[in-house]
Amino acid sequence: MKAILPKLTVAIAVLAVCASAQQPPAAATAYPAASSGQAMMHQVARQLHQQTSVSAKVRHRVNLLGRQLNGAGQYLQWGAGDEKLLRLELAIQVGEASTSLKQVCDGRFLWIHYNLPDGANVQRVDLRRVRKAATQAAPARPASGDHWIALGGLPKLLDSLAASFQFDPPQPSQIQDVPVWRLQGRWKTEALANLLPEQADALHAAEPPDWSVLPECMPHLVEAVVGRDDLFPYSIDYRRYLPVADDARRAAGAASESIVAMELYEVTLGGRIDTRQFNHAPPQVEVIDVTDQYLAKMGLLEAP
Repeated sequence: MKAILPKLTVAIAVLAVCASAQQPPAAATAYPAASSGQAMMHQVARQLHQQTSVSAKVRHRVNLLGRQLNGAGQYLQWGAGDEKLLRLELAIQVGEASTSLKQVCDGRFLWIHYNLPDGANVQRVDLRRVRKAATQAAPARPASGDHWIALGGLPKLLDSLAASFQFDPPQPSQIQDVPVWRLQGRWKTEALANLLPEQADALHAAEPPDWSVLPECMPHLVEAVVGRDDLFPYSIDYRRYLPVADDARRAAGAASESIVAMELYEVTLGGRIDTRQFNHAPPQVEVIDVTDQYLAKMGLLEAP
C-alpha cells in the first residue's frame, strides 16, 4: 500500500465541474467567447497569474493502475509573480485505507507530507533549482500530479495545458444555471513527439499516434470547464480514449473515460488569507530531498 498511494497521489490533477459550483455575483459581467479555445486558455491563465489570492475547496478522483481514489481538501494561493505562496491539502480514501497529502510552498521550498497508514513521509523540493531549470527549457511533460504546485500552482497548470494541448473553440453550457464554457484539448504535435520520440517522424507527417505505447498514467486529451462570468477553471479532467474493443460503452456514446480529474468550488478570489498557513513547521521525521526526481519527471534538465 505504501508504494501504491504515493504513485496515485502524485497523479492527481483536477475533477469534473462541481454540481454545487458557486453562483457568480450579480454584478459580474459575462466574458465573451475568445476566438479560439487556445486564446481562452491563455486568458484564463493570465487572469489567475494576476490574482492576489485564491481560496477554494477541492474534490478529486483518480482511476489509474486498477485503483480508484477519491479525496477532498483545500487549495490556497497568495501573492503575485512566479514565487507565490501555495498550500494544497487532500484527505484521500483508497478502498479501506485513508491517507492524506499536504503540500506547502513557502517560496523557497515545496514541502510534501504524506500521512500513510504505516507512517509519515516528508519530502522537500528545492524551488530555486526548479525555477532555474524551468527558465532554460520548457517542461517536456504537462504539469500534472504535484508538479503544478512546484512550478507555481494553478496559474502554471493552465500555462502548461495551453503549451501542451491544442484546444477546440469553447462551447457554451450550463451547470445548475451557472453559465460555463467547455473546452477540449488534444496533444500538440511537438508535445506528443517529446513523449513518443520513436514516433516523432510519423507524427510530424500527420500520421495518427500509436496510443498503445503511451504510459497508462498519461492522458490522450484534456477537458476544462471555465466560468463564463469569472473565467475561473472550475474543472480540469484528464481522459483516455476507450479501447477499440469496448463496444458497449462506445455504443452508448462514450469515446473516452476520465483517469484523473479535479474540481474547484466555493472559490474566493482576492480575499484575505492568513499567511501563517504557508509557514512550514519543522517535521518530526527525516526529510527526503526529491528535487532530482521532480526535475526528471517534469522533463527539465539543469545546466551544468
